[in-house]
Amino acid sequence: MFGGFKNMTDQIGMIAKLMKDENFRELMKHPKFQELIKDPEFRELAQSKDPAKLMSNPKMQTIMGDPELMKLMTKVNFQKFFS
Repeated sequence: MFGGFKNMTDQIGMIAKLMKDENFRELMKHPKFQELIKDPEFRELAQSKDPAKLMSNPKMQTIMGDPELMKLMTKVNFQKFFS
């Protein structure tokens, strides 16, 4: 019954942790990344928690091909948030 609520609470907690990271905030403010996270298809993929599908998405591939955005992404230590 409360499984969905727990999942939502976990996601909010994860976002709160990520937002404390200055590098993550810089990534989130980038106009190209803002455009990506506003895309409904990308948001649905991100919520699916399927990294293979997410990484194979053409829009994500474009982001990963952008040297400026990749520099920002490599500064974020995502492992410390997901372990």
